[in-house]
Amino acid sequence: MRESTNSILLEVCAATVHSLIAAEEGGAHRIELCEALEIGGTTPSPGLFLQAKRWSKLPIFVLIRPGTRDFCYTPIQKQQILEDIRFFRDNGADGIVSGALVPDGSPDLPFLEQLVHASGELPFTFHRAADHFSTPVQSLIQLRDLGVRRVLSSGGKAKAIDALDTLVDWQSKLGSEMIVLAGGGVEPKDAPAFAKAGIREVHGSFRKIENGPMDFRPDIPRFGDDFFHRSETLTDSVREFITLSKLK
Repeated sequence: MRESTNSILLEVCAATVHSLIAAEEGGAHRIELCEALEIGGTTPSPGLFLQAKRWSKLPIFVLIRPGTRDFCYTPIQKQQILEDIRFFRDNGADGIVSGALVPDGSPDLPFLEQLVHASGELPFTFHRAADHFSTPVQSLIQLRDLGVRRVLSSGGKAKAIDALDTLVDWQSKLGSEMIVLAGGGVEPKDAPAFAKAGIREVHGSFRKIENGPMDFRPDIPRFGDDFFHRSETLTDSVREFITLSKLK
């Protein structure tokens, strides 16, 4: 397991093996593995996970999220999430990333207690559902007391860099028991500001969207023009963030 040699540990969100390899070559310290980044990320397939384990030596945290647009889950979806956590836990994941809310914007504490328990010894990260909390500080403290190790957040802004004061304040209130993982619209140029603010961990995809290989395209694509686009992490962008993070 590679340890961070600078003040910031960089987690790269990867939805393909190609992105994972690019992140590792750029110097990333950890991977969050998922699929469908265009809708915020969903649970990766077992095949993608097993390939990722074969291709990378980095710690791999697995996102567990059904293909839904919000964070309120039915009883059947909750059982699906628990089954997914057990599968990835038993097959070599290094951490679990998940989360759930109730309709009023509070964390679904009874269900989250089950998720943390199902994760066993693996560190549990609460994902960006945190940016939908109706009472952020109270909710974060509840998560910390439940055993959640990290919370991924942009501080309620579109980009984490625009919420530095909020993220730093949250970390101060939470102490050393839970890490505020800054994520959301992260760019390499943001690294010095994160480092200067004392942010311990940052999350980003550092990807570029490009046309896919299909030459023939119907006049009316069934899934829209985006169906023919692909996005992959750029090694140079990851490397640039790592380099700039050392400049405070």
